[in-house]
This record gives sequence, structure tokens and C-alpha cells, in this order.
Amino acid sequence: MGKKTLALLCLVTVVIASLFAVGCAKREEEGGEAEPAEVAGAEFQVSNLTITPVEVKVGESVTVSVDVKNVGEVEGTYTVTLKVNGVKTETKEVTLAGGATDTVSFTIVKDIGGTFDIEVGGLTTTLMVHAAQVPAVLPPDKPGPYPTGWYLVDYYAHPYGEYDAIIYYPAKRDGCGAPKDTSGAPYPGIVVANGFAGPGWTMTWLPKHLASHGYVAMVFSPPVLVLPDPWQWGKGFTEGMDELGYQNRREFSPIHGILDTNTFGAIGLSVGGGGCILATEADSRIDAAVGLAPFYVDLDDVEGIWEIMAQFHKDVYEACENITVPIQLQVGQNDRFVQPNWVEAAYDDVPNTTTKEFLVIEGASHGGYIDTWIAPVADAIEQLLGGGNTCGFDEQHRRAQKYFTSWFQYHLKGISGYSDYILGGVEVQNDLVNGILIQLKPKVQVEADVNAYHQKGIELLEEIRRLGEEAAKQQS
Repeated sequence: MGKKTLALLCLVTVVIASLFAVGCAKREEEGGEAEPAEVAGAEFQVSNLTITPVEVKVGESVTVSVDVKNVGEVEGTYTVTLKVNGVKTETKEVTLAGGATDTVSFTIVKDIGGTFDIEVGGLTTTLMVHAAQVPAVLPPDKPGPYPTGWYLVDYYAHPYGEYDAIIYYPAKRDGCGAPKDTSGAPYPGIVVANGFAGPGWTMTWLPKHLASHGYVAMVFSPPVLVLPDPWQWGKGFTEGMDELGYQNRREFSPIHGILDTNTFGAIGLSVGGGGCILATEADSRIDAAVGLAPFYVDLDDVEGIWEIMAQFHKDVYEACENITVPIQLQVGQNDRFVQPNWVEAAYDDVPNTTTKEFLVIEGASHGGYIDTWIAPVADAIEQLLGGGNTCGFDEQHRRAQKYFTSWFQYHLKGISGYSDYILGGVEVQNDLVNGILIQLKPKVQVEADVNAYHQKGIELLEEIRRLGEEAAKQQS
């Protein structure tokens, strides 16, 4: 190809390119395909994320709304995105003139219970959906309807250090990391503690039983098992509730979204029971508590190692006097580490204005509250002190869980049918008659109610006798 031909081709190319550029510029001026002016001039702000109502039952509708404002000077369109638990579920477009504001609303209906994280335009809030089923009164001394999943966690509590813990939860099958069962969600949370020198993994029967009845239950091990400071256990409870809340928010947690973060219970054994009392008095998140043979002694009544331990528990004695939430205190008849009269003193120190219960289980011991595979070791020491389990370790668990499960079902879930198992109810009275309970002390007004029912029974029998006499007279 000659030089003249090549130059001519270059000139033609330049001319065509110039004409194309002019054409594009004209299309932009005339509002054609490219429209950067309006987009660049629009700027949007999202505010006032609201949910109405914030708590519903399964199948009920919820309205989620936000205010969208175009703070720019020209009209523009904004896409509003609704996310539930981090997943995009719906989008809506809103077109606004410069300076204009509009409210964009979404409707949510959930077919399962649980706690759901709601996000719109970077704003977040929480929706709680309650299971719609009518609460059933199930035998509290037997496993509940849920299989139980479990997994390991750890958390930190200042100034003591790192706590190891096992979380049990309602699942679709038994096992580590098993899929959660959302059918009864959200579930109240309960933090569990073993006693002095006892790691959490030697007291797994208790949280597992609670999980089978519809609770997310965590049992922890404190950093120093032989530290006699009950506040080490108290911190385990308070920080343990924080850890459950974190696990509920964590997207890939086995319990994500199934915890009722507004309802918590606490239960502890021995020194862990003392820590439970401390935490219950100090942390308003705890709605009901149970102390299993909580360490609580009169300094004038002990000596030696017990006196040293008691010195560390002075805060527990003061905390008892300020307990305001329902608390149950139970102890074994044959307990020689924490004697029944010590626990009764703790009951007496709790204000009479507080719903409280004290009970002594026949044949039960201190070591009988831990897992059955290790209980004989602790029990052997108690036998040397003149005590020890005489009712069987499985039987002690059955009796204990009958009362603490009912306590939580009544006070955390509000299932009124469990009143038969607490505070002088029919089942409790039967166990007193049959010798399963050695002693029971409900609060004063409940005792008055029991006496009133007893009086009504006497009056009814008297009326039956009177009617019988009248019938006999008529026949004669």
C-alpha cells in the first residue's frame, strides 16, 4: 500500500471518529442514553427505622418502615432493601424530587418463632416472634419433648479470666452442633454453674434436661476451680448471659436467632449457688433463680476450712437480703458439705416480699447433684462425714429437676399449670406426705392460701355430712 493511500485512510478514520464523538455529545445534551446529571445531583438519606409491633406471634404481620429523603437538588430514584437475618428479602424503589421525603414500608409475616435481625438502608433493629402453641404442662421430672444439641464456647470475665462453657439447646436431633429446633422459639436462657472444684463438664445432666424442656442452657467452668471467691462464679453468670446474647446474634452460631434475650434464669450448686445469689441480686436481667445447696453458713457455727470459706461469702449473705426475683433453694437431707439448716437460714434472710421456696429432698446428698459417673467420688467423702446419698443418684436428679424445672416453667415461661409443683401445690403436698420431701417452706401468703383451701375442704365435708343427715331423716 502506498504512502498516499495510507495517509488517506488515516484522514478518513479521524473524520469518522470526530463525527461519532459529536453525535454522542448531542445525544447527551438531548437526554438520550446517558443521564449522569440527574443521578449525580440526587443524594439519599435513610432514617427512622420502625417496627410495628416489635413482638408478635407466629403468623401475625409486622410493618417495617423507614423514611427516605433526597437531600440533593434534583430528582432521583433510590432502591430500599429489606434484609432479615442478613438475607435480602424484598426491595422497593422510591423516586423523589430534590429535598423531598417519603416513607417506605414492608410487611413481614414469619411462620416460625425466634428473634430476627432487621436491616433497612444500614439501619438495624430486632423483631421477636413468639411461638403460637398453647404451653403444655409436661412431667418436669422426665425429659422434655426436644432433642438436645450442644457445642463449646469460651468467654472472658474481668478480673478472673477465661471461662469454658457448654451450650445446650432444643434441636432436631441429639448431638454436637445439631440443627436447632425453631418450633418453640424464642427460648429463655439459663446459665448453670457447678460448685467448688467442679468443672462444668461434670454437671451436664442439668442443662441438658432444661434444653429438652425448651431452654437455651449454658453450664460454665470458672478459670480457677479451687478459688473460694463466689464472685468468680457470680461473674460467670453475668458474663455468661452476655455470651448467650452474642451467640444468638452470631450468624453461624447453632443458636442464632432462637434465644429470648429478654428472659433469663440462673441456677448454681454450692459455691456456684452462692455466685447465683450474687448475680441474681446484682443483675436485673435474671428473672428467676435456683440455688442447689448454696454455700451459706453462720460464721459462729463453723470452724476450720468452713470458716475460711465463709469469710469469702460475706457478700452472699448481704445479697440474700436484697433478692427481689423468685428464688428456690433446695438441699439434700444427707448433705454434709452444705447442711440443710444453713440453706434454711438463706431462705429466712430473703425478704418475705419476695417469692421464695425452701425444700429438703429425702436421701439426697451434695455430690448427688453432679453427673452420675462422677457423683460416687464426691459422695464417698460425704459418707466419711456421716452423710451421702441414700436414694440413688438418678433418683436425686429426678427429684431435683422436678422442682427446679417447674420453678422455671412457671416463672420464666408463665405456664400456670406448673403451680401444682411449687409453693405448696398439690404435687408438692403429695411428696411431703410420701416422704420424698422432708421439709418445705413456701412464702407466708402461699401458706395462708393452702390453709384457706384446707378450710374450704373441711367446710365441703361438713356440707356433705349435713346433706347426708337430711337424706337419712327423709327416708325414715
